[in-house]
Amino acid sequence: MTEFLNKISIYDQLSYIVVGGLFYSFFDYDLSFFGLDLKRITENAFGIAVAVYFLGHVAQAVANQFIRENKDSYTQRECDILNEIKQNFGIKDYSDKEAFGICYMWALANDKTAHVETMNARYGLYRGWFVVLFLQSVFYLCLILKDAIHKQYDVRFLVGLAFTVPIGFLMKKRSKRFYQNIADKTFQTFIVFKKNAT
Repeated sequence: MTEFLNKISIYDQLSYIVVGGLFYSFFDYDLSFFGLDLKRITENAFGIAVAVYFLGHVAQAVANQFIRENKDSYTQRECDILNEIKQNFGIKDYSDKEAFGICYMWALANDKTAHVETMNARYGLYRGWFVVLFLQSVFYLCLILKDAIHKQYDVRFLVGLAFTVPIGFLMKKRSKRFYQNIADKTFQTFIVFKKNAT
């Protein structure tokens, strides 16, 4: 397992496998209410691994559709750095967003500390966890409403909702923080390399 994990990127590990693992656990729990056993469907370790990886991609796909980070808003200091980036790479006609994308790819290739890649992986992790927890919150809410219609009461669903909503909110805040950290580390990498080159 360790040899396998060493062959895939940290982004795959955190954003797909870890996120997919949480999604798989919740999904397996949810299916039990319908008399289904996800483990019986996947049968073995390989099947579970594929399901986890697939569900991680589903979570990120959902996030791409509904979570829109503001990629066109920069502080004055960041705009000044972006102008330096455009001049340094000879891309003066590029937009700020395009120039940042070029610098981000450059930073990934030149960041020996791997801070940029790590921040991006953690952003994907927290963003994915937010989506999974949000979907699970919706499931708990549906179960609570169904019970209310039939005048029943199950404390498990209330506890589950009380857990997934605040934790999901915290994951959303964490994802925003690490999204900003990606930009910070990208700019810092550019500044350090430029200073060392002079």
